[in-house]
Amino acid sequence: MKKNLLVAKIAGLIFLLSGILNQLHAQDDIFPEPLDLRYGYIITLANDSVIGFVDYKPNTRRYLNCRIEIEDTIMEIEDKLIEYKLYQVREFGFYNSKHFSTRIVADKVVEVIVSGSLSLYKEGTNYLLGLEGQDIVPLSKKEKKNEAWKSEIAELIAEYPVLIDELKETTYSTAGLSAIVIKYNELGEGPFRTYDLDINKASFHIGLAGGMSRSVIKSKVTGYAFNYLNSEIAGSTPSVNLFLQYAVPRIAAGLYYQLEIEMSKTKIESYFAMNEPEGVHYYEANLSVISLHLPFTVNYKIPIRKYDFFIQAGAGYQLNLSSDTYLKEEIVFEGIVESFERDLLSVNSSHFSALGGIGVEHRMGPLKGGVLARYIFYPSFSETELYSSNMNRFNIALYIYL
Repeated sequence: MKKNLLVAKIAGLIFLLSGILNQLHAQDDIFPEPLDLRYGYIITLANDSVIGFVDYKPNTRRYLNCRIEIEDTIMEIEDKLIEYKLYQVREFGFYNSKHFSTRIVADKVVEVIVSGSLSLYKEGTNYLLGLEGQDIVPLSKKEKKNEAWKSEIAELIAEYPVLIDELKETTYSTAGLSAIVIKYNELGEGPFRTYDLDINKASFHIGLAGGMSRSVIKSKVTGYAFNYLNSEIAGSTPSVNLFLQYAVPRIAAGLYYQLEIEMSKTKIESYFAMNEPEGVHYYEANLSVISLHLPFTVNYKIPIRKYDFFIQAGAGYQLNLSSDTYLKEEIVFEGIVESFERDLLSVNSSHFSALGGIGVEHRMGPLKGGVLARYIFYPSFSETELYSSNMNRFNIALYIYL
C-alpha cells in the first residue's frame, strides 16, 4: 500500500513539474527561442520589402510554430528584433540561398525552387508541382519499386514528349526534379526563375591563415645514452596556411571539407638538468625544422545569430624539408666541467598527423574571417631503435577567405 502511494506521489510530482516547465517555455522572455539570423528579406502582404537578418530554419515545417524575426537594418536599430507572423508575410528568403512562400499551400510554408509556367516547391521532405492556372499537385513519396510520382509528373508535361523520355532517368531529388521543370519552362519560352539551385553544385572557397603554435616533444627512451630525452622540450611554431574548402550544403547542411597547405618552422630551445651517478648533466637542446604539412579535415558549422561556430577533425601528412638539431651537454662532477656536443635526435623525413579543433567566424562584406584553435598530434616525429618521439602542437590561427 505504501509502495503504491509513493509511486502515485512521484507520478503526481512529475506531472506537476512537466506542467510548470511547459508554462515557462511558453514565456519567450524566460526561455527565448535560439535564433539563427542570416542576411535576407521579407515581402509583406502589402508588397513591401524589408531587408535584414531573418531567422533561418532548416526545415519548412518548423516555420509553422515558430517566429520569423528580423533585425531592421534600414532603421539601424541595433539589436532590436521585429516579429512578423506568417499571416503577415507573403514571401521571405535569404540572399544567394533559399526562397519561401506562404501563399502556395494554405497554412504552410513551402520552399520555392523553380517559379514559372511549371513551378517546383518543397515542403518538408515532400515535393509539389504547380502548372500555371491549375491546382498544386503533391508528388507521391518515393518508395521502393513504386514510382507513382513519375506518372504524376508525366501528366503535367505531356505536351512535350521529349521530356517523357528524360523522366525515366529522373531522380526523386531537388536536382533531378528541377532539371525536368527547368527544361519544361525553356521549351515553353516563358519567363521563369530558379532559386538556390547553385547550392546543389560544389562550392569552393579559398583562404589564407596565419598562426602560432606551442610545440612539445615527448620521447620514450630505451637506450641509456638518450636519457636526456626523458625530459619534455618545448618551443614555438609559426605557420602560414593556404586552404581550400569544398561543400555541398543541400546534401549535408553544415558539413564541409577542407584541404590545407601549411608551411611552418618549428624552433625549440630548451634548457634542463638531470642528476646522474657521474654528476649533474646540464643540457641545451636546439631544434629547427622547416615543414610542409598537408592536413585534410571534415568540418561541421553551427550558425548562431551572426556568427558561425564550427568543429573540425582530420588527418594530415607532413614533409620535413630541412632539420637542424644539436645538443650541448655539460657534466659537472667534483668541480670538473666536461662539455660535449652532438645531435639532439633524428627527425623523420615525413610522418602522419591527427588534428581537431574549434573555431568561430564572422562575415565582413564579401569576406569571412575568424579564429581557430586546434590540437595537432604527430605520433612518429622521430623514431630509432633506441628512442621514439612524438610532437604535440597547440595552435591558434587567424584566417580569412572568399
